[in-house]
Amino acid sequence: MRYQWVLWDFDGTLADTLSQAAEIYNRLAAKHRLSVIADRDAVRDMTTREFRKAHRIPFYKIPRLFRDFLRAQRTEQRHPPMFPAVVEVLRELESAGLNMGVVSSNQTEHILSCLTEHGVADRFAFCVGSSRLQGKHRAIRKALRDNSASPEVTLYVGDEIRDIEAARKAGIDTAAVSWGLNTAEALQRHNPTWLIDEPGQLVEICRGGSLEKVTLDP
Repeated sequence: MRYQWVLWDFDGTLADTLSQAAEIYNRLAAKHRLSVIADRDAVRDMTTREFRKAHRIPFYKIPRLFRDFLRAQRTEQRHPPMFPAVVEVLRELESAGLNMGVVSSNQTEHILSCLTEHGVADRFAFCVGSSRLQGKHRAIRKALRDNSASPEVTLYVGDEIRDIEAARKAGIDTAAVSWGLNTAEALQRHNPTWLIDEPGQLVEICRGGSLEKVTLDP
């Protein structure tokens, strides 16, 4: 096996929590006097910094805005749907003997509630919800230390540019998935280790198959 550990992001990667995300943000934007999302497709090509700039979000407003967002999401999406193909891949990876965990910016209780509702909570050795928009790389590092997981044999699976950046800071490989927030083109520009379009490709990657690593165009 190429990897022994697979760490997962939650929103947009394991669970389809993005369908209501723009609606929740736009409602909060009005409350916090921020620019609303007018073009959802354009947002998918943005980094977090670009999103902040385009929607005129001052840095000092981010913590409260993010807390309000998570609170609304927890209330309105108590049990968000999981991607069916991802649920199947979880079973295959567990059967192959891989260890798995969740490291997310969402809240631990919300993540566990969703995983339990869908009957997959026991597939994960741990679940870490940092409830912080920044600093995911520190949460990943701590999870590695706490579980005696070597960075060299650990893969982080996420749907955002900031997931790629966090994994790189933590010294582990990334599988960027195209079914979440950021587009495949946006993800590729940030050079993940792997770029995948279908969950089943994760099994091939972890088994050391011939799936090509992502390289940027010259």
